Amino acid sequence: MKFVGRLGGGSRKRDEEDLRSLVAMGFDRSAALTALQASGGRLERAIERLTTQQSAPAQPVKQFDRDIDIDREVEALVSDDSEAARCLLTVLIDVAASPSGNVHRVLPIKGNTPIPMALAAGNRAGERVLKAVGYQVHTGSGTLALTKYNADQLVLVKASLERAVTRLDTLGISSTAQELNAVRKTAQQNRKLVAASFAGTNEPQGVGAMLVFVLPSGVTIRRKFDSDHTLDKVIRFLATVDDTPPDFNDRGSWRVLVDGPAPAWWCDAWSIVDADNPSRTFQPEHAFQTLNHLGLWPSATLRIQDSSTNMISFSSSSSQQKQKAPSLTSATKPKPSELIRRVENRFDQQPLSSISGTRKQHFNVAKSVDKVPGLAQLIGMGFTEDNARSALRASDGNLQRALDTLLRGASS
Repeated sequence: MKFVGRLGGGSRKRDEEDLRSLVAMGFDRSAALTALQASGGRLERAIERLTTQQSAPAQPVKQFDRDIDIDREVEALVSDDSEAARCLLTVLIDVAASPSGNVHRVLPIKGNTPIPMALAAGNRAGERVLKAVGYQVHTGSGTLALTKYNADQLVLVKASLERAVTRLDTLGISSTAQELNAVRKTAQQNRKLVAASFAGTNEPQGVGAMLVFVLPSGVTIRRKFDSDHTLDKVIRFLATVDDTPPDFNDRGSWRVLVDGPAPAWWCDAWSIVDADNPSRTFQPEHAFQTLNHLGLWPSATLRIQDSSTNMISFSSSSSQQKQKAPSLTSATKPKPSELIRRVENRFDQQPLSSISGTRKQHFNVAKSVDKVPGLAQLIGMGFTEDNARSALRASDGNLQRALDTLLRGASS
């Protein structure tokens, strides 16, 4: 069968180019030629004819499911082939720019080119997410055609793919699923190490810092810590909890902090937020500070969130949002005598014992440090034991002068 030219006149060269385009999309050459002739040489109408009137009538068109879990399908896609997400995102960007255009209107299903491989990734998760946008399988030609375009679904699928690609770019993953799995495996191994380091840490029997953790699932967990425990100890405890956020995201994963008096662990994939002051999110530098120093004694509620979704904006016109988040260290420095008074009198408000008629004694530091006069008080204020001992030695045991020395060092 020879091509007789498009109706109304036109370039024979253009006709041949359109025919080659249809064949490249996976349509049979004879069927493509017939469709072009029947549509007066108009490529768009020829595509519509080919995708709605199949050359094999006995083969039905498969419908798509708009109710799929898009994020889960994209995760399956990325886990199998990270490049598949990039490929399909490019397709949807082009479709969003020109929904009625011919670019990516029809996609080949079979082959070793990027698009068929992306559609097959994740046990055909790529194909399922495009069906949610409005693509349908044309079994006669072995193609996926955009016949029922859904703009709302495209926005959702495109956004999910963009999040996945952003995460891959941040983590430096560019090609294979093995690389993504390696990152996930490393995060899981580090978490096991952190959890193991908390083993054997018992809850204090007496007065301590009672912390309530609100997890993403809504589950709450209560756990008591010593007031001289650092935030690092809390992080290690959270590594033993099942309902915490994922161990890695676009912000990072587990890492060891080495710029403190002792190594500490931190998970950049989590945000730890003070529930009583939501603008206060704890940072890695707080890992070395005691719960007492951080104001988490005698009790506090902490929200454990995925750090990739914990974006706080202060651009609102609300005066409350415009207020600067309170700093943990920038408040007016109290006089040394005031700090000493606070530590010495911290339990004065406790009720009297019904048996002895006196207040129960409390010890927030190890007994060994009580042998050094003033050392327990300095540690209770949030200073490290090494720094406190050094300051006391330099001041010949004078607590007031030792505290002056420590405060000057903190402000320098």
